[in-house]
Amino acid sequence: MSASKIIVRALLGLLALVLLLVGFVLIVATTPWGQGFVTKQVNSYLAGKITSPFRIGSIRYEIPDYIELRDVFFKTPQGDTLVNGGVLRVDLDMWGLLNSRLAINEILLEQTQVHISRTLPDTVFNFNYLIDAFVTPDTAATPTDSAASSMVISLKKIRLNDVRIKYRDDVTGADVSAYVKQLQTNFKEMNIDKSIYHIKDLTADGLNVYARLYNGLPTPPSPPAKLGDTLDIGLGKWVIDRAKWDINVQTADFKTKGSAEKLRMASNYFYLDGEKIGIESLALENTDVTATLTKPTRKAAPPVPETPSTGPGWTATLGTVRFANNRIKFDDETAPRQAKGLDYSHLDFSSLGIDGKDLVYRDLGKQGMVVSGQLSNGRVKATSGFTLQQLDGDLLYTDQTTKITNLYVKTPTSLIRDQLVLRYDSLGQLSDPRFASRVQIRVNLTQSRLSVADVLQLAPFLADTPPFSNSPGAVFQANAQATGTLAALNLPRVELDLLSGTHLRMNGRLTNVTDPDRLGVDLNITDATTRLADINKLTPPGTIPESIALPPTFDLTGKLKGPLNNLIVDAKLATDWGSADFDGRVAGFVAGKNETYKGTLNLVNFDAGKWTKQPETVGKITGRATVDGRGIDVNTLTTTFDLAIKSAELQGYTYQNFDATGNLANGLLDIAGTIADPNAKATFDTKVNLKPEFPSVNGQVVLSQLNLKPLGFYADPLSLKGKIL
Repeated sequence: MSASKIIVRALLGLLALVLLLVGFVLIVATTPWGQGFVTKQVNSYLAGKITSPFRIGSIRYEIPDYIELRDVFFKTPQGDTLVNGGVLRVDLDMWGLLNSRLAINEILLEQTQVHISRTLPDTVFNFNYLIDAFVTPDTAATPTDSAASSMVISLKKIRLNDVRIKYRDDVTGADVSAYVKQLQTNFKEMNIDKSIYHIKDLTADGLNVYARLYNGLPTPPSPPAKLGDTLDIGLGKWVIDRAKWDINVQTADFKTKGSAEKLRMASNYFYLDGEKIGIESLALENTDVTATLTKPTRKAAPPVPETPSTGPGWTATLGTVRFANNRIKFDDETAPRQAKGLDYSHLDFSSLGIDGKDLVYRDLGKQGMVVSGQLSNGRVKATSGFTLQQLDGDLLYTDQTTKITNLYVKTPTSLIRDQLVLRYDSLGQLSDPRFASRVQIRVNLTQSRLSVADVLQLAPFLADTPPFSNSPGAVFQANAQATGTLAALNLPRVELDLLSGTHLRMNGRLTNVTDPDRLGVDLNITDATTRLADINKLTPPGTIPESIALPPTFDLTGKLKGPLNNLIVDAKLATDWGSADFDGRVAGFVAGKNETYKGTLNLVNFDAGKWTKQPETVGKITGRATVDGRGIDVNTLTTTFDLAIKSAELQGYTYQNFDATGNLANGLLDIAGTIADPNAKATFDTKVNLKPEFPSVNGQVVLSQLNLKPLGFYADPLSLKGKIL
């Protein structure tokens, strides 16, 4: 046989051998029989490495696309189930492994249970036996070149169907159990080597989480993370339906439990290092949340001094938000329950909803913070009986501004609307009179009303304070405007209506609003009306002296000007028991010392007997009194006066035309005058010492005519004339 034939036959034989080998590989790689063969070999290999029970039911793969494990079961040497799964599938680029690149297109888990634990006393993970089974002394001692062996790992998609995961870690103090019926996460970018986790979208249905966080083992503090070690997270879009949770944070004496029927979230950015998060939209519907502050079961840790942050902090923006039909319950087990009103330690809100737009929170560090946004359709019901039907408003809060515009707050019995704007250099200026001129105010209340029932819901501690204690059904109504500063506040319009018949109509100006000692007014009162029934509701019992009675109605008009401690008054009071007007100045009465007064008082049919509860002795008085004095103690005051009494009822007789002038100084009264009544005509000039228990009188009285019978002093006609010394 020629050499050429031998070479040809050899090449043909070699080709046949190669084809046979390739065919065998293809059979092993692609046919069910071949994949079953691989499954047996893998199980046999693992059996030589692992003594604990395990099982891999089947291995399916398609080179270079995916590997799939079915019916996987691993039990730990301690007898716990580590993995019990129906399907574990990894779709990856196998050729990328040759270039140190693990590009995973998809990870799929179906009908799988995973149980990972690290418990006392050994405090190692329960899967460590798998690692130990493949570690040899040579591999353990051989140093690795991390730079040469570094592998880039990326992931595009995760799918979980009917998966349950349990995690117990006594080192960190965490006991977590999670179940998800369906979950799919698509990553826009994921690079484990660079700690990049950018989610494109996440959908979940039937997510249940139980967690208990407790004190783990003491560990040394971790060093500050390097910039390259920090997380780069992108949240993407989330769609979560039918989620439940039960979380107990024992280290903080706090637990929460609840469910969410629908959660939708779309984010714009999330910069962990830059402390910025931007949410495009957020929707939460049909949620039931319970949060509880539990009674402490451990000794309180010593306080750790906090280092105040001086630099800017987090910035968060939220484009749109919609909450609908949610329930929130809060309980503080360390606080007693209140019988009435909103109990801020035990809240139960239902039908909670609100819409928001362009919400912003910005921590500016030393420069304060910024909170802004537009709120609408706020509503809630409380088990205490409080109901908020609608809340709208545009909000801006900074360390120099508080601004609420387009305000609309509605309950079944209250309505508050319009705007409130405060501008200041710092919050402390609001209560510091020295900076009153630096605080600017603009308030406008339009056709607003506030019910006592709502006040007692929001502030139940006022339940024993008039008028809230005795007027549970009352409603206060207001139309008001205020502009200016706390040093000079203009009141273009003030209209108040309350209780059964009290209303106020006025305009003017207030000065030094936050300084009671320097508070000033310049008010034009066009109508201030009240009723005795309302006065009794507005004042605490015992405020009105027993010796004084008040008429059924009051109507005050006039002007007040000046500091309260030095007030110019030009006002008229009309009542069912006569009227009185005063034009003058009163000073010192607010401070309670150095009281002075000067002015003219006019009385018209002023029924002094009814006011003083002496109707049999004193009746109606009509006249004028001009006074100029200092002090209110009869033993020390000094005053001059001029009286012109047109008529006065005494002991059933109406005296007419009484005029007198005089002065009172240090308890000594000097008075002179005349009376020109048809039945009593006289002149007098007397001095009266009011200091003794029984005053003494010196002077003279000249009687021109005194008819005793009409005056009620004698039954029969009797007239007197003469001089009394």
